[in-house]
Amino acid sequence: MMRALDLELEDRNGATRPLKITATSMINLGYVGRDEAAVRHHIEELAREGVPPPASIPMKIPMPLSALSLEEQIDVASEKTSGEVEAVFLFQGKKTYVGIGSDHTDRALERSDMALSKQVCPNVLGRRVWDFDEIKNVWEKLELRSWVRDECDTETLYQHAPLSSMLPAQRLIDCALSALKDPAAHEGLVMYTGTVGLLHKQFVYARGFRCELFNPTNDRRLGCAYKVRTLSSIFS
Repeated sequence: MMRALDLELEDRNGATRPLKITATSMINLGYVGRDEAAVRHHIEELAREGVPPPASIPMKIPMPLSALSLEEQIDVASEKTSGEVEAVFLFQGKKTYVGIGSDHTDRALERSDMALSKQVCPNVLGRRVWDFDEIKNVWEKLELRSWVRDECDTETLYQHAPLSSMLPAQRLIDCALSALKDPAAHEGLVMYTGTVGLLHKQFVYARGFRCELFNPTNDRRLGCAYKVRTLSSIFS
């Protein structure tokens, strides 16, 4: 299976041009915090809440390519779902591109099957990307941010942390490639790199979600936003 993605490449000067990428596979990483003791403590906390521990750290979750969405609205089955801001790597030819997206997750299902809680929800991707070569020298200065939006369209800051709080970029890439049966065959791989902690330590099942990857060295940002529609809001 392949997915043709019509994206937009923004260079370091802010100029943009169309970019077509052919996606062939997708993977999500989890538990990617740089402070390993804090990660293990978080896993223990989640275990007390009934969330099973990961098989490995970082966690590697293969995703159906059909779950990749560039739409401004997603449909979900559960009332208890929420977004997670994540940087996204896209591998095409000899180039690596960086985007921003959300690993939307079913929090009720997460208690019994972490992988399935991701696989039943869309991975949302913003359409604008950067060339990784142009920003890799300032990678750890970049910031992940997300906001949740209520029914009155009021936004609340939900996540905010620098990429320096996560594992280094190359280690994340190596981790994802190690999950492939043939690590050299990564052409077309879409890789969600994992998220950062919540500011208020509690999931918000919001009607809307917005996130961005912010570069403080030049005040540029990549953005992604979408609305969430539950099936119960449509059918009786």
